[in-house]
Amino acid sequence: MSAQPSSGLKARLGSPNLTYFGLMLLADCPRGTIAHIRAVTAAPAHRQRLADMGLYPGQHISVLHDAPFGTRIIVVHRQRIAIDRDTTCHISVDLTQKDPS
Repeated sequence: MSAQPSSGLKARLGSPNLTYFGLMLLADCPRGTIAHIRAVTAAPAHRQRLADMGLYPGQHISVLHDAPFGTRIIVVHRQRIAIDRDTTCHISVDLTQKDPS
């Protein structure tokens, strides 16, 4: 069950056609979701490497699928990136998904 966002939240997300699901770790995101990165809590050097790949707060990503051993395949800036499970546990996201209408 998902809560409907307020008009202020819709404005922040940039579209009234999004449904808000809540804050969670990238490691726990379901496949096929669109997420908005809220925080990266990795060590500074690791956080910089993620930022170099386009993974920093404010970016939208899509969870494409899970690979073996907990690796996640995500799409950011039209590029597919494989991220190990330990790293995905350091990325907090707001889940959003386009409405079917």
